[in-house]
Amino acid sequence: FLKMSRGQSNISVKLAKSIQDGNHYEALQMYKTLYFRNIGQKKYETVIELMYSGATEMLKKHLTNAGTELSGLWYESLRTSQTPITKEIVENIKQLYLLYPIEKDEAKNIFVKSTMKWVLEKKDKGFERDLHGLFGVGYWKESDFANSQKHFSKSTSSSSFADMLVDWSKRGNTDEVDLFLVRAILLTLSQENVDTAKETLSLFLNQKPLDTPLTSFAQFLVLIIEMKDSYKYFDQLKKSYLPFLQRDPEFLLLLDQICLLYYKVSGSSNNNNRFGGLFQGILRGLMSDT
Repeated sequence: FLKMSRGQSNISVKLAKSIQDGNHYEALQMYKTLYFRNIGQKKYETVIELMYSGATEMLKKHLTNAGTELSGLWYESLRTSQTPITKEIVENIKQLYLLYPIEKDEAKNIFVKSTMKWVLEKKDKGFERDLHGLFGVGYWKESDFANSQKHFSKSTSSSSFADMLVDWSKRGNTDEVDLFLVRAILLTLSQENVDTAKETLSLFLNQKPLDTPLTSFAQFLVLIIEMKDSYKYFDQLKKSYLPFLQRDPEFLLLLDQICLLYYKVSGSSNNNNRFGGLFQGILRGLMSDT
């Protein structure tokens, strides 16, 4: 993603050869030495290119721990140099991620967290949502539905989100399908992501038609949130459907978050729930960015 000088190119070739020859540990130490040397000399373009190429080479050899360590140094290089986020960098992030194995891998989880930490620092919602969509698909492929939902809820990938939810709902009881859907819609709304919530709800119901009180609630809720000055309708809707919402304690907590976000009114569900602290902790985990 950066044009290398002849000297940089030669170093990258030598390091790549060390990896190809199986001298992985030696190569990793060389990369780390070059990182500290070039950072110290403020040769940011050099160190950014070297760390990215190193991470790429390690991941191509399925050395996920080493690749993740070098990708972490790549992010530190971008951070130290105050490099702005660009489409090219995001494409490079995607290429690195796609080099990880499809199955679960702790190093891949670390990469995802490091990525989102750097991206969130840049405060660019477009790129954030793009990468959340990528990671949502990745966790879905691992059958890690909870993490997949967390990332999809912050993305614009409505079609994939709906497909994942249909898949996930097949793993539960038939009388709980609406719980899978409504939980996801509330979580997405709590991320101030109304368009994705609306589209995901529609796409899910097109695939898997449901007519339950909870799905009706979700449809009405999206319509109300799209209206201006609609708090009284929100409050009435919540009270009308309260017996159905109590099927899942998380729903009322998510609605408190939604109420505060869209209407600047503090909810009271937590005060009426003796397990409020426990569920608040669960909710924070659902909503966290990493």
